[in-house]
Amino acid sequence: MSKSNEILNLIKNIEINCHTQEIRLADILRQCKSLAYKLNYSPFKTWVNYELTGYSEGIELPDYRILEYVPIFGDLQGLHFGNIVFLNQRPLGIKSTFPREHIESLHTRRFFESVAALQAIIESSNGESIPFSLPMSVYPHLETYTNASLVRAYRLVSFDVVVGILDTIKTRILDFTLEIQDLQLDLEYDNSNTIDSIFKEFILKSPNIYYINTIHNVGSMNQNPGSFSIDGSVSGNVNNVQGDGNRVVQGDTTMAGDRNINTGGGNYNERIERDYIQGNYYAAGQPQSLAQAAAEIQQLLKQLEQTYPTTTTSQQMVVAAEAINRIESNPTLKKRVINAVKEGGLAAFEKAIDNPAGAFIVGAIKGWQEVEIED
Repeated sequence: MSKSNEILNLIKNIEINCHTQEIRLADILRQCKSLAYKLNYSPFKTWVNYELTGYSEGIELPDYRILEYVPIFGDLQGLHFGNIVFLNQRPLGIKSTFPREHIESLHTRRFFESVAALQAIIESSNGESIPFSLPMSVYPHLETYTNASLVRAYRLVSFDVVVGILDTIKTRILDFTLEIQDLQLDLEYDNSNTIDSIFKEFILKSPNIYYINTIHNVGSMNQNPGSFSIDGSVSGNVNNVQGDGNRVVQGDTTMAGDRNINTGGGNYNERIERDYIQGNYYAAGQPQSLAQAAAEIQQLLKQLEQTYPTTTTSQQMVVAAEAINRIESNPTLKKRVINAVKEGGLAAFEKAIDNPAGAFIVGAIKGWQEVEIED
């Protein structure tokens, strides 16, 4: 068998193994190590070795191993009527004593572990979100929102995200092998420049795992609670402005006929004879400030739900923790939320949010109120 055919057979075996669930990624990478030596291509050798043995602190990590906007949680211990109680997986905030320039790194998890170590972490998690402990040196800078003591603090990472890191590695290996086969290279000769281009494009390409805010087009108004119906005619210009709060700017619009609005808390009906003036409508008995603040939190949660899964309670807590951190980092929004709750009450605010994460956010607001009282 020629050297070229030997390499092509190895590449084909790697491709097949990438499609086989029973084959562990570490075994596929060992095949890739053999391929790297047969191709005599050093960057591929280096990448494979790091994935097999883990990255050291001084080595630059691939982007798919860096996770941003990871929420901080903690396990607490306190006294309740003389009894010791434990509160696990409670969202934590960051006190003003923590250097602002390092907050981003505190919410970033870098995965230096080998693929075998990551696989072991996944298998021991039982499908639940995975805690990665923080150093005790940051504990004094973390806010618990209660009088309980902080026992352990950690970044909480979704199970699916860690699985996704391994899946990304496997997919890039598959793309690399498929591209080499597609080009039908004669591997008897030096193809280092071509292999280098394929490696950079398919192994070192941009990541597909990231905690970022994404904007999605709204496909239908059915996404929104309540309904809006118009009997009659509408004329003029209506401009939708994408931006903070997704404001809708009404132009020179006139309307005639009957207008029925379902506010989610009862139907609002009126007949319009002349010009229609754009305004905000709230359910009867609900303070305007509370409704506006709740709408802002709803929008924030919807944005986070595009990035974080929300199937389980622990996943909902992750979303809530990140929402709390976002609110805390925006003093104006935080004050507006606290004032709205003062006006309408915690229970009404939680109901207005209408989201499973609402209970956790309300717990944080209650803690903020208690701090205000103490001050």
